[in-house]
Amino acid sequence: GLYNENEAGLIRTEESAAVTRVRDELRRLSSTVDGFDRIEAVFRELDSAGDGDGLIQHNEMRAGLEQLGLVLSKHELNEVMKAADDSGDGTLNLDEFHCFIVGIDMAKIRKLN
Repeated sequence: GLYNENEAGLIRTEESAAVTRVRDELRRLSSTVDGFDRIEAVFRELDSAGDGDGLIQHNEMRAGLEQLGLVLSKHELNEVMKAADDSGDGTLNLDEFHCFIVGIDMAKIRKLN
């Protein structure tokens, strides 16, 4: 499956401590119930910290992570958003958020298709 094909380079391997810390906490939250639905629930919780438009902006990510007890510097928050924002539009959609949590590099997947 996709998740164990690290030899194909699909799994992100280089990241900052802040990115790892955030991913680990979001994984922990998402794993209380197996599957995509829990990841989507966590996404919706973060999105509801702002306008609930189906996209997570910087301010929503900061507010949501602070509610979880994760306080990041501006630089760390930028690192997290950059690591997760595959499209580069400054926001996270559900697909980007899901791939960030499981650690898949969407850009490398697109190259395979």
